[in-house]
Amino acid sequence: MASWAQPAELWASPPSYAERGPFVPLFDADAVTIGFAANVASALDDGDGALLFFTAAKGFLVRGMGIARVRADMLRAETWRPAAPWTGPDSDAGANAWQPNFISGAVRVREDGVDYVYLYGCGAKPDEPEESAGGAHESPCRLARVPRRELPSLDGARVWSGTAWVSDLSAAAVVLDHVTAVLSVSYNHYLQKYLALHSAPIDSIQLRWADRPQGPWHALGTATTLPSSGGFGTSFGAVEHPALRSDCEDVLYLSYTRTPRADAGVSYVTHFMRVELR
Repeated sequence: MASWAQPAELWASPPSYAERGPFVPLFDADAVTIGFAANVASALDDGDGALLFFTAAKGFLVRGMGIARVRADMLRAETWRPAAPWTGPDSDAGANAWQPNFISGAVRVREDGVDYVYLYGCGAKPDEPEESAGGAHESPCRLARVPRRELPSLDGARVWSGTAWVSDLSAAAVVLDHVTAVLSVSYNHYLQKYLALHSAPIDSIQLRWADRPQGPWHALGTATTLPSSGGFGTSFGAVEHPALRSDCEDVLYLSYTRTPRADAGVSYVTHFMRVELR
């Protein structure tokens, strides 16, 4: 479900909504392939007064993506693509073949007169030692881009090979690593760089910068979260909320989840953090 508010309303203390509109379903029940579960991984302003939501779809040994579009005046989201296995470039290697799940860190980029949506696919390739725990590229992310107008069909989708945009999915190169859970990416005008942000072990958040979404990415700094005493034993799920940035974009607002131990078990608590760039 989605609900809408202006940044000023979100900042109200205590939080209040001057005009609280109806909740909008992001997906109909039949928009997820039978046998799959789906959850929102990233969202993006599409430039036409609407938001695009990218969902992770997961079934037994198969991963994929779904896309929905919603405006504030809509009563129901428009399903552009049901949550199903990725059908991007050269993805016909078999129903159970591993493939990157391009749903994280959605960011719009205009290049050579074309509006693209860039999407990161995070997850280790099976039987790849460098991408497994302790490897040089542990928890890697790869990158795809799609012309915004072709998102519903994924026509024109390409992956970054390390040197060029190609159609061969198996040629997708690792552009980021040591990324746990979700990833947020956006252009920051104060830095005049792309900014990537994600959780990192233990109880910390990693910030990185790059001149292009494909990198190379460089460390900008880390922020320490409140500790977790239950569950995974570390905070997780850190993302930035660009709509809440200061006017100069030198002050960021992040959210993350931690798991303090409770009497009745583990509780999941979301926290906000304010970060000043200097």
